[in-house]
Amino acid sequence: MLEETVAELKFTEFSHMFSDEGNKVVRQQKPCDLVFFFDALIPDYYLTAVHERFAFYDKISKATSESYLDTLATELRDRFGTLPEEVANLLLLSKLKLTGTALGLEKIDLQLKSATIYLPEQDKEHLANREFLQYLFVSVQEPWMQKYKPGFKIEKKMKLTLHHPSQADTTPAMLIERYTELLKKIERESKTEVA
Repeated sequence: MLEETVAELKFTEFSHMFSDEGNKVVRQQKPCDLVFFFDALIPDYYLTAVHERFAFYDKISKATSESYLDTLATELRDRFGTLPEEVANLLLLSKLKLTGTALGLEKIDLQLKSATIYLPEQDKEHLANREFLQYLFVSVQEPWMQKYKPGFKIEKKMKLTLHHPSQADTTPAMLIERYTELLKKIERESKTEVA
């Protein structure tokens, strides 16, 4: 929360102090928010020492790459044993958050029957990944996307709702992995469309 407030101040009242070459504002990307229906935490029965548990939460929240999250998973397994489902979910959600943030998404709402992707405002000049967002509108027509029954909706924000394919595994880990990979696929496709 503090990091977001400081970042916002850098781009409003204090933008003149945080500019690059006097006129180009250096913008920190707002993290993608996540909403989900399952547990994603480090339970006290797995890691009993409170200070260690908070230290791992801190490391996970500050992770900037999937490989670092994989390293943390290995460290947890080596020190405390097999990862409980809640910890595995937390690490997978952190990967989804990294992907969503890199793509400039505002929020991903992962529920039992669907996933909703909240898009940034179209008029923002600092969109993180314009090619991705432009291709996202095209991708809903692709045959490989039809199994998700995609649908755009505009309320306060524009959002894309994807319904889990029928007969798909809806365990939390599988849902997280499916949508992380789907977003990465759309990003890859958007780059080949531009090239």
